[in-house]
Amino acid sequence: MAKDKNAKVGEKEQVGKAGTEGSQVGAGKVVKPTTSEERQLVKAATFTRVVTPRMNKALKAIRLVGQCSGSNYHFTETQAARIVEALQVAVRQVADSYAKGTKKVPEFKFM
Repeated sequence: MAKDKNAKVGEKEQVGKAGTEGSQVGAGKVVKPTTSEERQLVKAATFTRVVTPRMNKALKAIRLVGQCSGSNYHFTETQAARIVEALQVAVRQVADSYAKGTKKVPEFKFM
């Protein structure tokens, strides 16, 4: 199968049932980036695609933790301080991971 010179980087070529290019039926192969610049563009697009839903999920989880501070729950000042500290530590570690390239974030547990 010949590569389409006009295909976008990372775009799937369409392959029909009979194996003909350009058909709208079936899935094809991914056109692999050939230059360093194309690879960087694919990585940037992948980052945006992956990070957006993860950020939305993380922000929603933080809002849900914040809702536990309402009058429906009883908690001590110590517990509240530990929650806030754990969130601050996690945010600092994420910031550091972008600056340094490290990835380890500890798990939170009440003990």
